[in-house]
Amino acid sequence: MKSLVLFRCAHYPSLCLALTFMVALGLSPYSQALDSSLEEQFTAFCTYEQGGSEVPLRTVEQAVYAANTGKPGAPSPDELEEAFITVLSGDCTVDAKRFACRMLGEISKPQGAQILAQQLAVETLFSTALAALEHMDIHESTQSLIAALNTSDLEKKRAILLALGRQGSEECVPILISFLKGSEAMLNEAAVHALSSINSEAACKKLVDALEETQEEKQPYLWDGCLSCANHWMDSDLNEAILEVLNKMAAPDFPDHIRLAAVALLIQAQPEQSQALLTALLQDPSFPLASDALMLARNIENTEITQSLIDLLPTIAAPLRAGLLDALAVRGDRSARAAVQAFTNDENTEVRLAALKATGMLADSTLTDFLLDRAVNASVEEQRIAKEALMVMADTTLNTQLMEVAKGKDDEPLRLQAIALLAERQAAESVELLFLLAADGEPTIRVEAINALRVLATGDELSQ
Repeated sequence: MKSLVLFRCAHYPSLCLALTFMVALGLSPYSQALDSSLEEQFTAFCTYEQGGSEVPLRTVEQAVYAANTGKPGAPSPDELEEAFITVLSGDCTVDAKRFACRMLGEISKPQGAQILAQQLAVETLFSTALAALEHMDIHESTQSLIAALNTSDLEKKRAILLALGRQGSEECVPILISFLKGSEAMLNEAAVHALSSINSEAACKKLVDALEETQEEKQPYLWDGCLSCANHWMDSDLNEAILEVLNKMAAPDFPDHIRLAAVALLIQAQPEQSQALLTALLQDPSFPLASDALMLARNIENTEITQSLIDLLPTIAAPLRAGLLDALAVRGDRSARAAVQAFTNDENTEVRLAALKATGMLADSTLTDFLLDRAVNASVEEQRIAKEALMVMADTTLNTQLMEVAKGKDDEPLRLQAIALLAERQAAESVELLFLLAADGEPTIRVEAINALRVLATGDELSQ
């Protein structure tokens, strides 16, 4: 071990002197309870720099995990904690000290929290020590972070407040509240974020109360935190206060994105009000808000809303109408089909295409003739939409109807399209009919039937 220490300390004279002297006396610079092989790894990682061998780090890390899980033969957490404290107080590299900070966070004991708090004053160790303290789930780490707020600059205070929020201890709620109304906007926002991150009804109540007590022009930094709390604590004793705040945020004097989020939460909390809330948004003078509200219209599981959306169709502007048609299609309620189909002849191209697509999504085989006609006799884009609808329609009777069209004697373009769709739909039951058409049909019908057979017929069927 002497040679290893001398080799490792070649570039760290003061460390070399201390370690060599202790080794010469038969003393361990770390803990007398650590075995010699682990001592060597501590000595090795003390000189670790990024890019060097990580074997000592991984060995020590495994020892920490073994100690934390009570593995037989493992050193105790107290012994390892002392060794890491020695690293932090010695002449080790910055990378080694950062590793020691992380390991103290894993060991998570009071003395380690105290030592980590001291490292917050070291610029090169602040972030690592902060993360380690945040990781600790003990009273001492929370108190160390709170105490550090008194001596830290603005940026570090912000980082500490956010760390307290992520740590999630309710004991830090009072100190976070004290930062809600300070003069530094950066710290106000960090305190709000931290309070909303703590899974605590008390923390969220303070946020809701703060919104009520703060002048409107100074409220924006509170909005996101209140919405987050509303999402988590709607079913708690805060329900009444949360509903009051959400109704306030849904008003026109709030920004669109806040109003939309508030209404979404109100719909979740009061499904019986969803119809009125959604209708109000879709009729709002703010087109971006009304447009974004269509996402709610797609997803609300309330059959009564379908009729409300249908009633809105004739009353709203064309771009929004196209989006509403799409929302009705996504909802999948076929009671909207007739209303949607009525707009497939609209003068506005965007509305007409949206209506045709929605009709196709809501269609069954009763609309075969309508869609087949559009697949042949409409604009290129309408043809594409109608064909796609017929190709993917799940109604099992559609293939039978297409076969009837294919063997008819009139309207050759429709017959050709029906044959092509039978191939696209993999309608194996149509093979016999296609052979008849390939043998006795008109020239163009024969060609299309042969093309379909190449897709549907087996090799044996084609060879007969």
